[in-house]
Amino acid sequence: MKTAAGVLSLVLGVLVLLQASALSCSGAYLGEESLEHGGNTGIWVGLLFLAAGSFAFSLPRVSLWFLILAGLLSFSAGIGTQYKDLLVWGVLSLGAAAMCWRAARQEKKAQNARPKKQYRKKKR
Repeated sequence: MKTAAGVLSLVLGVLVLLQASALSCSGAYLGEESLEHGGNTGIWVGLLFLAAGSFAFSLPRVSLWFLILAGLLSFSAGIGTQYKDLLVWGVLSLGAAAMCWRAARQEKKAQNARPKKQYRKKKR
């Protein structure tokens, strides 16, 4: 589950960065402030996806918070700007966050299932 969430986050991060940077440049060229702001927010969302993807392999709880932040940022910018694809990225971000949550939960269960070492007291 960690691997799937990590790979998904990394791939989506690259896609969001490419799309958002193209949109930001075209918004600046055309003079559309809404598109430019949406593109700039999309760049931040892409960076959050990349950060979440890098943490997903070893620290799924950290990745979970990055993906939740990316989802909230995507929804707020997707509603307020003309860049409506951010709503799709927000849904995918929350889906990947659910995968990270499940991976963290499975990891915690596995740690609790391991028998603890019992140390014997030395006899004198």
